[in-house]
Amino acid sequence: MAKTATVDDALTDGSKGADWATTTVPLGNWGTRTVSGTVTEASDGAACAPTDSTDCIVGYSTSDTALDFTESEIVFELTEVETGANESFFRVVVCDETSGTNGTGLYAHWEYEYSFGTQTIRAVYNNFGSSGTAYSATYSSTDHRWFRLRDTGSDIYWDTATDNGSGAPGTWTNRRQLSTSGAPTYSGMTSASFGFFASNDGTKTGIVYKIRNVNVTSAGGAQNVLAWIRG
Repeated sequence: MAKTATVDDALTDGSKGADWATTTVPLGNWGTRTVSGTVTEASDGAACAPTDSTDCIVGYSTSDTALDFTESEIVFELTEVETGANESFFRVVVCDETSGTNGTGLYAHWEYEYSFGTQTIRAVYNNFGSSGTAYSATYSSTDHRWFRLRDTGSDIYWDTATDNGSGAPGTWTNRRQLSTSGAPTYSGMTSASFGFFASNDGTKTGIVYKIRNVNVTSAGGAQNVLAWIRG
């Protein structure tokens, strides 16, 4: 599957970039939540705001097009999280949507969850119900400022970093490593969707998550999994 030039979307220019195939359909049929809300870009990033008091999700995705995630990496900065709903989450996901529906197939993601006063960061991999969550920690706005999800062809890595004070990640800390050797369904990651989305469980108004500085590259930094969808 073809790959082309590097994607580097700060999500701060006020409009949806050409790399995103859809505006408010994040990763197809994820869970039972409907798609409802807005994504608004400003100088501090893309604000994902699910519709008030509605059980729903909203975000950006590339779900109109199958992408090749192997030997690639995704970096992003999470600048604002929700702390008021009963339950709410924000996910940045690579998902093989051809292998299952409602999040039951093959996917890897970083997840922030707010649940009744508890803020949690998780590194998640699902291979049709196996592999679960190996890293789960209390969210820290300092330690969990920057995130990276990368594939080497044989392993997936989940990394985090503080901000270096100049709007870039500091030293990366590996939080999880998972070998994909011997997993026959892993080939599905060559035909995957990528995106980010926020949720509302229907109990809160004014939910907002903010993300910026999304960068996707492949091995050597010359190629990536997104830009070829431009045509």
